[in-house]
Amino acid sequence: MMDKKVYAVVDLETTGPKQDGSDKIIQFSCDFVQSNKIVNHFSTLINPGMPIPKDVSNLTHISNKDVKNAPYFDEVAGSIYAMLQNTIFVAHNVNFDYGFLSSELERVGYPSLELDKMDTVQLTQIIYPTLVSYRLRDISNYLKLDHENPHMADSDTRATAELLIKLQAKASTFPLLLLQKLAKMGEILLEQTNQFFVDIYKQKLNEEEKLASDLVTVEEIVIKRPNVKTKKVDKQEYPVEDQEKHRIFSNVLNWRKSQVDMMNKMYDVYARNDFKYSIFDAATGIGKTLGYLFPLAYIATQGKKVVISTTTTTLQKQIIAKELPILKEMLPFDLNIVSVKGSHHYIDLEKFYQTLLVPQTKHATQIQMSILVWLLETNTGDLEELNLLRLQDPIFMKIEHHGLEGIDKNSAFYPFDFLKRQAAFMKKANFIITNHAYLINHAQELGGKDTILLVDEAQHLSDNLVKKNKSTIDFDEIKIISDSLLVKMESNISFSFKNLIKNNFITRNEYKNLLKPIQIIDHKILDIKDLFLPYLKPNYASSFSESNLKLNTLRGIIKSNLVAFQKIKSAILELKKQNQVFLPKYNRAIVAKQLSVTEIQLIEDYKKLLFLLIKALKCWESITLDMLEKNQDNNLIWLACPTNQENGHLKLNITTFNDDGFLRKNIYDYFDNVSFVGANLALPSVKNYILNQLDVDEEKVVSSRYCNEFEYDKLTKNYILDDAPNVGNISKKDYVDYLCNSLAQILLNTNKQTLILFNSLDIINDVYQKLSQIIGDKRELLAQGVNGRADKLQKRFMLGKAQNMVLLGAGTFWEGMNLPQDNLEMVIVTRLPFQAPDTFLNKVRYQRVDRSGRSSFYDLALPEAVLKLQQGWGRLVRSPEDKGTFILMDSRIFSKKYGMNFLKAFPQNVDLKKIELNKLIDELKD
Repeated sequence: MMDKKVYAVVDLETTGPKQDGSDKIIQFSCDFVQSNKIVNHFSTLINPGMPIPKDVSNLTHISNKDVKNAPYFDEVAGSIYAMLQNTIFVAHNVNFDYGFLSSELERVGYPSLELDKMDTVQLTQIIYPTLVSYRLRDISNYLKLDHENPHMADSDTRATAELLIKLQAKASTFPLLLLQKLAKMGEILLEQTNQFFVDIYKQKLNEEEKLASDLVTVEEIVIKRPNVKTKKVDKQEYPVEDQEKHRIFSNVLNWRKSQVDMMNKMYDVYARNDFKYSIFDAATGIGKTLGYLFPLAYIATQGKKVVISTTTTTLQKQIIAKELPILKEMLPFDLNIVSVKGSHHYIDLEKFYQTLLVPQTKHATQIQMSILVWLLETNTGDLEELNLLRLQDPIFMKIEHHGLEGIDKNSAFYPFDFLKRQAAFMKKANFIITNHAYLINHAQELGGKDTILLVDEAQHLSDNLVKKNKSTIDFDEIKIISDSLLVKMESNISFSFKNLIKNNFITRNEYKNLLKPIQIIDHKILDIKDLFLPYLKPNYASSFSESNLKLNTLRGIIKSNLVAFQKIKSAILELKKQNQVFLPKYNRAIVAKQLSVTEIQLIEDYKKLLFLLIKALKCWESITLDMLEKNQDNNLIWLACPTNQENGHLKLNITTFNDDGFLRKNIYDYFDNVSFVGANLALPSVKNYILNQLDVDEEKVVSSRYCNEFEYDKLTKNYILDDAPNVGNISKKDYVDYLCNSLAQILLNTNKQTLILFNSLDIINDVYQKLSQIIGDKRELLAQGVNGRADKLQKRFMLGKAQNMVLLGAGTFWEGMNLPQDNLEMVIVTRLPFQAPDTFLNKVRYQRVDRSGRSSFYDLALPEAVLKLQQGWGRLVRSPEDKGTFILMDSRIFSKKYGMNFLKAFPQNVDLKKIELNKLIDELKD
């Protein structure tokens, strides 16, 4: 049946997106696909009868000269209309091409199109669920499609036609049960896109099918079988001689002397076992990750288990996806490698199955279709394997794992659970990749006899400890969620829990038991909030007010109102208890199909709000008298609230500072040896800071530094603005004005992929609003906190490099981003990256250092800033092929005594040029 169908794969280039006749077609292309082959092609330029906008010409490479002698649309409309008859119209974002073409045909007197149509964007999102981007250019790169000229219609149609053939080929390999589900669920897809799955399902229906041996069917879901078998790894001798390494590195890894020196030293440290602790200061760009992976791989074959921890799950993913494949290509032996994260990163198969039994939104249903395909392929169940831009959908909250203790042992999915797989494999693995947050919470589980630990980006280990030890109670959020729950349950207008009683799903008594704890929380939470309000001192000079709350004051508030605090604690326990009965009852009713769509939707909404409420109350235990007593010497307590927001949320924050020796007792002591790796860890100006942060005595650690061999004087231009104002002597408004005017001049006189680094999201927002008004039509701006989350912005930034984008970022953008070659060509640092000294948490951190007899500025604030500036500068050049410009818009590096600490942290062959803005512009033009 499919062999007879003709698919007309169409792409248009137009003067603009409007379909009201004001924009016109400048190119039409169509590839015809039949029986999984491209059987014909038609393409023509079209004279739009109007000038082509410059930005369209730049994008499509079609100029006014190109279309001058081309036919007008009404001259080719008849041919186009005729050739499309009896075809299925296919396009990448089909509604645009189909709608535009149809309206243009009508405009010149032809009937509007009446064709079935399919969208390859949605099909690709389902059939290739792990792609980072679904732009045609990026899909073409991944699938190696023929696509030489993106944004030219003839090249786009060829790529889309080849994509359609690949989609048909891959979907034809799906098990029949999966195709049946996709065909049924696909009714929510655009237009007739679902016919794609229906046709393939019908085609395979009469074929004899034997499920692949690595797949298994559970509750009509086909998933990859668990495979926790490990490979036998024989002892391997480390290649000490350079000649041996040259042979192993051949055609895989370029020779870098510093990287090789680091490999040799690391192997020697572990092989000799002379020191418990070692620091490897590895400069940006020497390839530190492979610098430690290579020697540790050999150590792992010699009776040792290796645990590697890095800062974030993003960097963890980067090691797995980019570095380990290179390592495996080099090594003449196998390793048993596992990546370990917190439970919420993984899919709970039982919970996902339950969502399939419940009506979902169109978007959520499409995500479910993608997940069903992904479950054929994933060995880990790690949700981050899916496209991150979609992980914000509420459905992920419903299907994320909550830990082994929450698994239903009676579930059909219990034997196949991904966390169980991970735990089983972790016991057998000899190479474990994790992150600092997981390490801090699971050190004993990860460690053991003959186990070694490497801490990558070690300067951030203590930061994760602070995050772990911080509890926040947002009184207003708790009130808002509990209000929403009560409205959902008690409403007299819409369908509510009272209807569930009428329909005999629950009894009146069961309803009251569910309702009562929420009512208690809702009624008491604002009373408790009012107890804290008098202790918050507004700070009208700042957008945020923060006030210290002494431990004795907090204990006094709790003791004087003990009944109210205990009522909320009891209500939380009762809420969990009642729902441990109600939710399984609901799941059984779903399976038995006893509930209507309306009843299901009500309970699904209830479940979502219930989860949010329990999450918001998670830290309530931290303000019990027992917990406060337990940590009384190390507790830091403060109130925080936005100053100028009418409905700003009041938050009670508690951070527990750990005693000296905490990291040693709670992490390091579980391992035989511990190595710390990062850039500038052994710099004289930061070494004492690093040792304090890592909780290590200097006499017990061996340190080594590895500088790269880049010719920075040839690869980079580095400027420091000498006429920048002193940021300490200027108002916020004047500072924002200065940044916007200076940045506008720089950005309008260059056309490079640019990252601008800030210390504050507040300043980013102000600069973005004003700067977009000045240069928004000439340069595309992205801003953290304005256009989305950091991971989303990084993807958009890299994918938009052809437009030479500008990204305004803070926090995570200072480090950990690998943007090689033309992905990043200019880094601008707006000011030296000192942490905000006036936040309550930082004030206390500095006070604690001063009280210990050290200097809060020179022993804490300054080394933190030096490390961060180096990380920011290090984004620019990651390999000998990278080139770029660095600009620091802060003259304090020359005018202040401490500036020398920053200057000494740069590599010796970096030429830092002091310059005024107008002269900088002249140099940038060159």
